[in-house]
Amino acid sequence: MIFYGISVIILFGCLISRIITNHYFPEKENFFETHLRFDSLFAGVIISYLIYFDQAFLLKFVGKFKKLFIPLILVLISFSPFIEPEPSFFIKTIGFTFLYIAFGLLLALILTTENAENKICRVVTKPLFEAIRKIGFYSYSIYIIHLAIAMLVKSLEYEVDLNTPLYFIIYFCGSILAGILLSKLIELPFLDLRDKYFPKRTDNLI
Repeated sequence: MIFYGISVIILFGCLISRIITNHYFPEKENFFETHLRFDSLFAGVIISYLIYFDQAFLLKFVGKFKKLFIPLILVLISFSPFIEPEPSFFIKTIGFTFLYIAFGLLLALILTTENAENKICRVVTKPLFEAIRKIGFYSYSIYIIHLAIAMLVKSLEYEVDLNTPLYFIIYFCGSILAGILLSKLIELPFLDLRDKYFPKRTDNLI
């Protein structure tokens, strides 16, 4: 129960911090500060906790409400293609909450669905699924480096139109390649070191 209490404090605390910050400092981006975005990261921690320590509750919850998951996910992310994030008070407050709830539900659904991989492959094809999974393995490093790649592309000597397909392709592919390199050089060696002294738990997994 202590963990759930801490979770509630973090999730609501970050949301309240976003509302206060964006109300008093609307001219700032307010995208990257830890105290404003930590709830999105912590949503993954909650799912991991449920899998390892409260799996029965997770399975019961998903089993009871799984038919509502996809419609709810679509509703929660429906605004994202249509609203510019930077000037939007909605996106920078409750919008971020909607997004981590949506993707948290999607992750929980996949983790608790039997033969989820085969079902996904029927929709997206096996090669595309494997490509996405391999990229996903390096997702954190890609996330860490993608802004640096964006700034690098913008600083190219020749004029770059940031709205062109060429810019997106360079930015997209560059972020993935740089993220993979960063992961292989730094993240994975440190994870191996961690696993040497703190072995992974493999029991009690779905």
